[in-house]
Amino acid sequence: MPRGSKVELVLGLGINNPQTGIPILAGLSSEEAQSRIFESSLNVGEVRFDETVKTYADSINAKVYNQYPTATSNPGFMFGSRVNIWLTINASRIPAASSTRKSTESDTTDVNEE
Repeated sequence: MPRGSKVELVLGLGINNPQTGIPILAGLSSEEAQSRIFESSLNVGEVRFDETVKTYADSINAKVYNQYPTATSNPGFMFGSRVNIWLTINASRIPAASSTRKSTESDTTDVNEE
């Protein structure tokens, strides 16, 4: 393509409107949660820390205790949708993530409840 040529770029949702589910993020670190979000063809929205996270070390050790939208395996979300996460170092705020992750793919899990 010669230098200075015009390029027309057309963006859209496409014909198929690909959709995905929302991964279970409870109990994951910020880095792990963001990786799972990206692996699901989603984008990271807001990342918030509760009052227990006061230092950089706290932020590294914090785990997800809440997310929006809530986790679901039903493919009802467009690729690129945003997922917000809330993190804490207070273990009592984190839902029983290990049992939640063992649930079947067809189950819908709500980690938004506190």
